Parts: sequence; C-alpha cells; structure tokens
Amino acid sequence: MSIVIKGVPKVTKMLSRIKSEVVNQAIPLKQSGVLLLNEINGYFAQGGNPSDGGAWIPNRPATIAAKGSSRVLVDTGVLRGSFGIDATGNTLRIGTEVNYADKHQEGNGVPRRPMLPSDIKVLDVLEKQYTNYIAKIEK
Repeated sequence: MSIVIKGVPKVTKMLSRIKSEVVNQAIPLKQSGVLLLNEINGYFAQGGNPSDGGAWIPNRPATIAAKGSSRVLVDTGVLRGSFGIDATGNTLRIGTEVNYADKHQEGNGVPRRPMLPSDIKVLDVLEKQYTNYIAKIEK
C-alpha cells in the first residue's frame, strides 16, 4: 500500500518564491553584518569577547601608565571605530584594515584579544537572520 504525491501546488509556489528571493542574499547578509558589527562594538565596551575567550587580558601597569587608561585595546578609538561591513552579492565581509588588529586577534607578540565573533556566533546570527528572512518571504 502506498500514497503517491506529485508536488503540492501551494508548496511548489512557495518554494519557487523562496528560491527566487534567496538568489540575492544581500538583505539577510547586511542584517547579519549589522548585528555582528554591534557584537564587536560590545566587545570593546565590555573589554572582552564572550564568544571567543571571555574577558581580554588586562593591560600591564607600564601600558596603563603610558596611555593613561586601563581600557584594553582602546587608546585613540581608531581600532574600535575602524570595523565595518561590506555585503556585496552573496558575500559578507566584516573586519578592519588597521594593520595591528590581526596581532591582537591572533596573539602574535601580544596577548590574544579576539575582536571578531567566533565562528559559532557568526553562524548563529546568520541562521537567525536567514530564518527570519525566509519566514517573511513565505507570508
């Protein structure tokens, strides 16, 4: 005994609409980029990245004396303000062109202080934005 189903018109129509809308992923990518950029700004505000290692290692006393502040990775605000997003086509880039950022991100010669969200955080944000985006298309 069996039942044979050859496409359900309503579902086929919905899938067709979703397929045509999701070809250009600019909307969910831009929304994800804004949320991830807010995450990065939050890391600077709280002095750490909960998605990758937690609180940043505090500055050494000599560093605090030299810059006049104990705020980690914040001196002039150039690094903090340099992060941006670029959503072009189906690609999202989040980052900075500041040449010393990668040293701190990776801990190359300085304490590791990750400023970019972890892969898990990025995937979580993307999943939520795409789920919301597809839900709106379905309506």
